[in-house]
Amino acid sequence: MKVTVYGTTNCAFCKTERQWLDREGVDYEYVNLDEDEPARMFMHQTLDITTVPVTMVTRKPEDVEIILGFDRLRLAMVIGL
Repeated sequence: MKVTVYGTTNCAFCKTERQWLDREGVDYEYVNLDEDEPARMFMHQTLDITTVPVTMVTRKPEDVEIILGFDRLRLAMVIGL
């Protein structure tokens, strides 16, 4: 399973989610959309997502769960905490 969190520098919910994932011992990749233009374009143009944080939980290439915002209960369920 791979967990990727997309956020921005000044997003308080992004920071809170990352702190929560750290406390729970979840390995994840963080992508700062302020610094990663291709990732920002992917979010906006391909997925039509303009909110952060966005968390992608990939179990297999064809099994990806996208969670918008910091939804602690849904994250825990999807990640298996």
